[in-house]
Amino acid sequence: MVIHNTIPTNNTVYKVEKPNMFNLTDEMQRLWDFGITRAMFVYFTNKLNAVSFNPFTKILTDLLDLEGEKLFPNYLKNMNRFPFRVSMFQEWPILKKKKETITSRKKWIGRDFVLLEMIARIMNATLKILEPPAETRYIGALEDIRKKKVDFCFVRSFRVMDLDGIFLMTTGDLSTLNVIVPQPHRINQNEVFFLIYQYDVWICLIIFTFISIMSSRVFVIISKQNPKWNLQEITFKVWGMLMNIPIKNFTNYNLVLRTSSIFWVWACLILSVSFQCRLIDLMTYPQYERGLRTLKDLENSDLLLYSSHNFTNFFGNSAILKHKLRVMNHTSMKDFFRINNSNQAFAIPFVVIRGKLNPDLFSATQTANYVILPEPLAYSFAVYMFPENSPYLTEFLFNIMLVKQHGFIDKLVGQIHTVSKKFQNVKNIGLKLSVHHLQPAFWVLCIGYILSVVSMICEIIMNSLSEPTQMRL
Repeated sequence: MVIHNTIPTNNTVYKVEKPNMFNLTDEMQRLWDFGITRAMFVYFTNKLNAVSFNPFTKILTDLLDLEGEKLFPNYLKNMNRFPFRVSMFQEWPILKKKKETITSRKKWIGRDFVLLEMIARIMNATLKILEPPAETRYIGALEDIRKKKVDFCFVRSFRVMDLDGIFLMTTGDLSTLNVIVPQPHRINQNEVFFLIYQYDVWICLIIFTFISIMSSRVFVIISKQNPKWNLQEITFKVWGMLMNIPIKNFTNYNLVLRTSSIFWVWACLILSVSFQCRLIDLMTYPQYERGLRTLKDLENSDLLLYSSHNFTNFFGNSAILKHKLRVMNHTSMKDFFRINNSNQAFAIPFVVIRGKLNPDLFSATQTANYVILPEPLAYSFAVYMFPENSPYLTEFLFNIMLVKQHGFIDKLVGQIHTVSKKFQNVKNIGLKLSVHHLQPAFWVLCIGYILSVVSMICEIIMNSLSEPTQMRL
């Protein structure tokens, strides 16, 4: 017997030790069970014979008149509607069963099932899905594989550790374990006016307004020139400039007042424009508190982290937030998620696949007022469980890569799910303008006051050196 390996020139000879007890069909079937899918049996009776065995039709094919690659036919290219025995179970949000409105039958919905259906069509096979008990999930599927009740399990999981007798087939999809947290509380619209500036800006604005009023009063007293304003008139003038009210008879002011007024008006323009722009933004878009935005924020909060997987066992002592993790079964966690409790967070795998957010989870987070932290809890590769020496392994991997290369899976998933949006976090977090944002306005004021003082000193010096006549500037 000659066995075709991956390298055509490196073939293997299989020797039968007991020819008198030899059954050709049984021996070829045994090779298939060992994962050897391409083999040719050569024997001599009254003539030379060369045959191969089709495990799906149980037919021996004569190869004597063939040559080259045809001597080792790949029967996995056409399985003649032979059924795959597949272990699958509901794993929200990546895989679920949904009742059809017309037939009332439950149909599998999810990325893994779409991919499995495509590969079955390519290989001309059918699907026979066996579900392990709901409470066992991955463990139940693993036991079914070991007991040979199924051919493989096609529900993606994280690659964590090696399992005896199991081959973890990876497709190269690097995915994430993400944390879902409650959406920040929306800020009351009545508080919008006070959210425009931080407290330090309001304090600085009051201080500089007071300085402008008192300095203008001092300039008027020292200059001993018209206009002769009292403190009340100066207060209204300074307040009017702050409200962008036009200044009348500005050319009649002396140099000191004009200098201080120009810089005060300039600073007020910067402040008023920033105030109005931010006010429009606050009244147009909903505003939220900062909320939780990083894993560090979650660690410092009182929220507990729920998951249907014990990720502390998966990632060992280095697991982040392991002290907050509470493990519950799949169904309970799904119901718990929909309660919309602001004191709960959830760790869910495969939220983002190939840069796109899972559509079902996107819909659920919008309904339940949850958001996804931008910082993943962990990265890992998606794997599927096959038994060691599975005859389907190589062909499955080849077809998966073929489907990924042409992007068919993304297109079909987009047809099943009405939305397929990239990850987006909360759009608008309430931002208050601080002194740091408005420092140009306050620098203008400081420069104006300095120049006003210099102008006043110059005016006093000039008045002391000249006759006490009115200086017209």
